[in-house]
Amino acid sequence: LVVTMAIDVTDRQLAEAELRRVNEGLEQRIGERTAALTRANDALRRQSDQLREQATLLDLVHDGILVRDLFGTIVYWSAGAADMYGWTRDEALGRVSHQLLSAEYPKAVADIERHVLDTGDWEGEVSQRTRGGGRLLVASRWTLTRTERGAPEGFLEVNRDITARKLAQDSLRDSEARFRAVAETAVEG
Repeated sequence: LVVTMAIDVTDRQLAEAELRRVNEGLEQRIGERTAALTRANDALRRQSDQLREQATLLDLVHDGILVRDLFGTIVYWSAGAADMYGWTRDEALGRVSHQLLSAEYPKAVADIERHVLDTGDWEGEVSQRTRGGGRLLVASRWTLTRTERGAPEGFLEVNRDITARKLAQDSLRDSEARFRAVAETAVEG
């Protein structure tokens, strides 16, 4: 009976020692993982702060700046876009840009997007609708955005309202044509 009790006590002491060793190992791994998570959270916080600063800078620009994913869904809408088109950021986010703005392109959107995926950018004139129903003519520049691994992620679109400039050019062209017609008539007379 004494031998059996000694074996039981020894087995118990060995089991307790093994349990302490396993617990210490677990505590060490938990500490390491907690430290790694803390570092990752700090890095994400810094990155988030940088993105917030960049977004603040983009909001200083008067052009309409929007970012959309590969499906056309708006994921960023600048203050300039809100001023230009009339929709607030909250109203625009999550909407498909082509539908929201009733955009009219010089060629099929799929062709333009394919071009951007192939070359990285595109420039052209696009007619778009404002919230109030008016039409704007914009000089539009699209740039492909990529993930950190280089995969296509979406499109950064910068739109500058050129409606007034185009109207002035058309008016000037009409005026020149009228002047030329008057001048040619005066020479003949």
